[in-house]
Amino acid sequence: MIEGRHRWLWAAGLVVLLGCGGESSDPADASSRDAGVMPAITDAAMDAGAEDASSSGPRLLYRQDFEADGWQGDFTGRATWEGHVAVVTHEPHGGLRSLRGNQLASVVDPITGLPGIGNALLDWRGAGHDIAERTPHQMYFSYWFRHDDFAYGAENEGKLLYFVNATGSGSCQLDAYFGGQLHSRNIAVVYNNGCASNHWAHCTEDDETCAACRADGTCDNWGYSSLWLQHPEVAPGPGRWRRFEYFIDYDERYFTIWIDGHLVADDERYVDGRIAYGPERTFHWTGFQLFYASTGDGRDYADCVDGEGVCAGWQIDDLEVWDGLPPR
Repeated sequence: MIEGRHRWLWAAGLVVLLGCGGESSDPADASSRDAGVMPAITDAAMDAGAEDASSSGPRLLYRQDFEADGWQGDFTGRATWEGHVAVVTHEPHGGLRSLRGNQLASVVDPITGLPGIGNALLDWRGAGHDIAERTPHQMYFSYWFRHDDFAYGAENEGKLLYFVNATGSGSCQLDAYFGGQLHSRNIAVVYNNGCASNHWAHCTEDDETCAACRADGTCDNWGYSSLWLQHPEVAPGPGRWRRFEYFIDYDERYFTIWIDGHLVADDERYVDGRIAYGPERTFHWTGFQLFYASTGDGRDYADCVDGEGVCAGWQIDDLEVWDGLPPR
């Protein structure tokens, strides 16, 4: 129903950088609080972070749980997603509502009654959001995401999240992204989105040039332009809420990612999960653009498995931004 308002570690494989909210009802979320796994942030911790502006600890800057009217103002690109997404009461993560859409342009979503769209361009950097200014040293972003219980076809390139660079312009603002959506394969972080050089991560020039920089260790630091990040307790699969957390330290120049509370990593270069990025990169994230699937050209076709026509539907809930790593 539409609510009018609202492992350690095995590697294989593609590619960013990249909610915390109430408890999930999924048993997998309980297992994510076992030893070695970061527990969920408590409501008390969120309240303390939001309210104690004089504290030297991390503060909760922004949260969107879609429980109230006015959520549209938090997102740009409205002309692209308007008429395609809606706040629904169908299986929310926390509270009573979440935001829902469908990634297949040929499908009318059975929950929202709205047509799907492959590229919704939901940018969480709307009016009054000054994320870059308020996170000069560190930034933490988290949210909850679920796919409907469906099976993707063999060909897919769906992207989960783009990071929007405050120092970029035009399309070059989309500086990096998560490759894959954890529906049928693991997740990857892509070093850049085509605007900036990825020479530090992976030399793409002639053999002589690459031989020289490889000899002195100034290129191929990632081995390629992307890393596949894994943990044995994090398995692809649709149908339940998944928690994605991303932390970046601009001073120390690394980022870290957790999925369902598990630290995901590349076991060849960054086994501790502290993923370095090039010293020449001056990006500073100011927003987060959700979802991309090439549904208009035959790729990313979803085959329904529930018999009810729920194909490629997604939901998001409980998005948060902090100015440091929250208390655990």
